[in-house]
Amino acid sequence: MGSADLPLSREEAFGPEQSVIGSMLIDPKVVGLVVSKLSEGDFAMEINRRIFLAFRRLYLDNRILDSVTVLDLVAPGDPSIRRYMLEVMDLTPTAAHIEEYIVRTRKQTQKLQFRAIGKQLQELEDPEDALPLLRKGEKVLAEQGRDDEADMAKSLLDFYADLERVPQYLKWGFPFLDAELYAERQDFVILAGRPSDGKTALALHMAYTQAAEHNVGFFSLETGRKRLFSRLISSVSGVAGQSIKKRNLSEMEYSLIAGITDSITKHSLHVVEASRWAVEHLDDLLLVGGLLCFTRAARELLGRPAALIVAGACMVAYAVVIARARRVGGR
Repeated sequence: MGSADLPLSREEAFGPEQSVIGSMLIDPKVVGLVVSKLSEGDFAMEINRRIFLAFRRLYLDNRILDSVTVLDLVAPGDPSIRRYMLEVMDLTPTAAHIEEYIVRTRKQTQKLQFRAIGKQLQELEDPEDALPLLRKGEKVLAEQGRDDEADMAKSLLDFYADLERVPQYLKWGFPFLDAELYAERQDFVILAGRPSDGKTALALHMAYTQAAEHNVGFFSLETGRKRLFSRLISSVSGVAGQSIKKRNLSEMEYSLIAGITDSITKHSLHVVEASRWAVEHLDDLLLVGGLLCFTRAARELLGRPAALIVAGACMVAYAVVIARARRVGGR
């Protein structure tokens, strides 16, 4: 951005990306959050990109973060940029809403990108030339919220930001597992075992425990939801499963079941019969009961599907993994 573009009008200076820059200038404590959540590509204006990159460089070098050090990196001795920075600081009401400014900055940049693509589409003379622009628009949509690639500098920023976050680990219903197994809502955990080893009972117990704090879905691929609920009642109440199956309950057992009614209904656990969901081949490996069960609607292949727990965004799958021998000359 050239000096002739400065200063901005008051309306422009109140834009979200200017508010992000102003927040960093008036409160250096938000710099770590900004540089970990945004990249230079999220800023539509060149001057804001330059200021952002200067803040990022200072943050990574553990140097003083203020308007003087930033100006020395961006354009030392340039009075127009200094005036711009002072005006943005003056027009930014507070840094307390920085997270909202970050979200709006991303949305505004995306809107400007679509606007530019739309203008180019309007000016086309040959409709066949629209395909590259449409693909460009698809790319803008596909990259919205993506965070699957980072260089070492971005990775370091993410690491520092993550250290300031207090992790909320899932509970498993067993003290020794709670003390050793640290899984969060974006982790994928596989519980595997031989047939009839008690995987369903264990998975159901874990799901019920986590449902006290999270919204949990239990996707069962072989056991009906009513049968699963009977097993859960037995586990929570202490009533023998055989007594429930034979419908041979004593008054004491009825009382035990009645006593857990309020507790059970307060757990946010949803059981889904997913017997029509199935698996997918991966070369010579078959994963039954795992995440791939969501990808196809075929029935089981070379094994019995088990179950999948989804706790928030955390996936806990128990499965049977079967290696397939390849035939000579083919699969």
